[in-house]
This record gives sequence, structure tokens and C-alpha cells, in this order.
Amino acid sequence: YKPDKQPPHTKIAIYDQQVYQPGNTIISWEGFDPWAKTPIEKLQFSYRMDDGNWSPFSYKTNNIFLSLPSGDHVFEVRCRDIDYNVDPEPAKVEFLSPTVILYTYDYSYNNNHSFTDTHCNSWPQTACSKAGDR
Repeated sequence: YKPDKQPPHTKIAIYDQQVYQPGNTIISWEGFDPWAKTPIEKLQFSYRMDDGNWSPFSYKTNNIFLSLPSGDHVFEVRCRDIDYNVDPEPAKVEFLSPTVILYTYDYSYNNNHSFTDTHCNSWPQTACSKAGDR
């Protein structure tokens, strides 16, 4: 066997450009070896979020992220083949987890009548409809 020196390539398969509250999303990825020396099912992947530590390499091809904080996020994933060549240019996506704030106002008048109004403020504005604008 002669080891291959060419690294595999990594691609993001599925992701949302905007994550809705409570900040949950799934990201899927895939890879391929240019000369097919490493079968697709033998490729391993490592990922990280927001310049954090790289995960250990595994055969996992997706991850569910829960309760991401509000703001911009960067997800990166890289691929490794059976000869331990690692993609030097990880696949990368940028996305937004919006800020959603629900305000509740209690109104009363004539000492006998009252009502409650809930209003959603978010950036971007479309997050309110997903958060349950009332």
C-alpha cells in the first residue's frame, strides 16, 4: 500500500442561515477523497463553533446545537482520510441566532378592568414570528 498525500475535501450539506429561539439548530456535512482512496464511509470529521477547540475526529456527519447564545456564529468542519491527511481549508458557514425579548405589560383602568399585552422585540424582526409573537 502506498499512502496518499492528497487531503480530502469537506462541504457543509445542511444548515440554516438564521437560527430561531431558543437557539437550536442542526448542521450536516460531508466529505470526499479526490482519488477515492478513502471510501466516503471511512472519512472522519472534526468541527468547532466560534473558534473554539476542534472536536475529536469521528465518523459523525451532523450535530445538533442547543441553546446557542444570541449573535453571529461561525461553524467550521474539516475532514481526514485513512492516511491522516486533513483538509487544510475547513468548510465554514456563518449564521445568526437572534435576540428575542418578550415584554409583558399589565394595564388597568377604572379600577375594575385590566388586560395584559405581550410584545416581541427581536433582531432580525422575523424571529418574533418563530418565537410566538403575541
